[in-house]
Parts: sequence; structure tokens; C-alpha cells
Amino acid sequence: MNKSDSNPQEVKTIGLIVYSIIIILMALIPPVEQPFNSSRNVFVGWVFLFDFAYRDQIKVSYLLIEIGIATLIYIFFLYSQKK
Repeated sequence: MNKSDSNPQEVKTIGLIVYSIIIILMALIPPVEQPFNSSRNVFVGWVFLFDFAYRDQIKVSYLLIEIGIATLIYIFFLYSQKK
């Protein structure tokens, strides 16, 4: 399919659906850290939300960076579709 054949509204709708799915997955699989001692936390990785251990904490700074990057990519996608 050529770019001229696609409906711009459909492309934006598909982009919004993909962006929404990515944000939901980021919320369900957040970055996690565990307290190592009283002064330090250790980054564990990405853990499914319902598999948290009692000491796990969401690393909010990493989560915000992920959401920011996904949002920037989505905004660039929208601006590229305006042309």
C-alpha cells in the first residue's frame, strides 16, 4: 500500500491504539528495585505487577523516562503524518 493510498485518520487511530497498548504494558510491567540496606536500593529489572515480592518497589524515575520516550515517539509520529 502506498502512503498516498492510506487514510490519514486510520493511520492516526492505529498509532493511538499502539501507543495505548505500550502505556498499558509499561504499567503492568514496571521497573522494580529492592532495598539493599538502609541507604541503597538495587535495581532488579522489570517485573509483572502481580508478581511483586513484599520488598519490591516501583522505580518511578525509570517508569517516567519510559513513558516520556514513548510519548515523544508518538508525538513525532503524529507530526510526521501531518505532511
